[in-house]
Amino acid sequence: MYRSCLTLLFVFLFTHFAANAQSGPSSPRIALTRVSVDAAKNIELTWEYFNMDWKNLGSDSLIIYRCTTNCGMQGELMWNEHIRLELHPDSIKWKDSNANGDSLYYYCVIGHSPPGLTDFANRSAPQNNIVLTADKIEAKCSNAISLSWNSWVKFNNDELFKWDEPHANKRDTLDYNILYRKLGSGNFELAYHIEGVPDAIIYPATEIPHEVRNLDLDTNYYYEFRIQAISRSGNRDTVFSNIVVSKIKNPYIPAKISIARVSVIDSLVGNPYIEIDVKIDNPLDHSPFDTLYLLRTDSLHLPYTRIRSVSYNAKKGNIYTLKDTTANPTKTYYYNALPHAKCYTGYKPSYYWLSNIVLWGGRQETSGFDYEDCMRFGRYNYPEGDTLYDWFRFKYRQPSFIQTVGYGETLCLQDTAVSNYMENGRVTRYQIVSKAGFASNILTIRHESIVSFPNAFNPGDLNFENTTFHPIFVFPPDKENYLFIIYNRWGQELFRTEQPPDCAYYKDCRWDGTFQGKECPPGIYAYKISYTFNQGRSGRIPETGSFMLVR
Repeated sequence: MYRSCLTLLFVFLFTHFAANAQSGPSSPRIALTRVSVDAAKNIELTWEYFNMDWKNLGSDSLIIYRCTTNCGMQGELMWNEHIRLELHPDSIKWKDSNANGDSLYYYCVIGHSPPGLTDFANRSAPQNNIVLTADKIEAKCSNAISLSWNSWVKFNNDELFKWDEPHANKRDTLDYNILYRKLGSGNFELAYHIEGVPDAIIYPATEIPHEVRNLDLDTNYYYEFRIQAISRSGNRDTVFSNIVVSKIKNPYIPAKISIARVSVIDSLVGNPYIEIDVKIDNPLDHSPFDTLYLLRTDSLHLPYTRIRSVSYNAKKGNIYTLKDTTANPTKTYYYNALPHAKCYTGYKPSYYWLSNIVLWGGRQETSGFDYEDCMRFGRYNYPEGDTLYDWFRFKYRQPSFIQTVGYGETLCLQDTAVSNYMENGRVTRYQIVSKAGFASNILTIRHESIVSFPNAFNPGDLNFENTTFHPIFVFPPDKENYLFIIYNRWGQELFRTEQPPDCAYYKDCRWDGTFQGKECPPGIYAYKISYTFNQGRSGRIPETGSFMLVR
């Protein structure tokens, strides 16, 4: 009897002691803080202890469980593998070298517990690793990479994990960084930052999709991508996913472009305009762009302005022709071009700009009272080898070759050399065309003595030029065959001269408002003039009109 009572007391005390041991202060409380994948695809675990000095555990064992499904969430011990780990006073990390970092696992850590105890106070909440996958987007923007990864579920460590009520456990809010680098290069760079994944994402199997765009990836290289998850809890735990390697399968290959021709289209009928040919230098080896923009500036010190655009057309070949109808062909412009695609930001303007050829000049007097057509052209940029230019003259729209000249040369032709190319004996027209097909504006030079008359004059004016009445010539007429007559309103001749208005004594060639030494009264008077020009080749030119004498 005594022995039986003693046995029952021993069992009671042992049971009470065992119960207190597994639930009392001596039971270690463990939190699994990190499950992260390293570059070698090993999975590293880090944990910490809360309610005891874990260094005092000595040689007691720690058990780490790993499973491939979301097991144990309801408190069932369904692990398919366990590992015994001797605690070490200087480390609370363990590396799972047998795991594949490209696969999803769930881990749990259990501290020392006497055999047969089922209380989970010394068991950590489950935690998973992040598995990243990458696929190329099959869409118009084919330079995008589609990344997806399972969420990392991080539970708060301020209370015990409730295995029987897993949905009631508190979770940290998580941020994610998308990192990338060229394969084999140095550190990862940040591509995107995703803030505050909603707390409603509970299960690690939940995928988070994201499209990586507009990173200006080099299509000649493979790239490595990685996800970094960051807990917003006080200790800011962070874990990394596996590394995936991806290359754009159908990348955008930028179109290399150049300005092939800048030419003035001037048919002498209608308004002239500038036509620009943009050449696609690699027509068979580039991705379609959306729009080709034509850029123009008046000065290389000013920014370019978009003035025209054309959409991509696979049937156009490698030449796109654009018209600049707002330009003045007698003014210098600088042109460039830029292809643009919505899904690609790496396009750049053509590698050189071109300007239009501007031809200018006019008729000028030479020694011996002769005249010549003298012209010069400006060219501020040209492709290599485009240094020779053909000079043409027109007669009734038909071009005739004169000679080949070098860049910047001046051409002067005497009237005797151009007389057969004058239109109606009054104008000549010229144009410069480069060997590459660039055409300048058509320059028209008048060979007639352009004349104008004032509509009134006052002999008593303080301005000497207004005290006589005479024709005003842009170029003087021939000194022969010249006649200038003044009439009053009744047709009476008051003044006659056969000397052009540049004579030595002005009263011999300009009317001073008198007749037979007496001042004529204010009123309306008439004039008549006839003359020849260009040594008589223009024929006699008559003109009449009226004017006012003011006193």
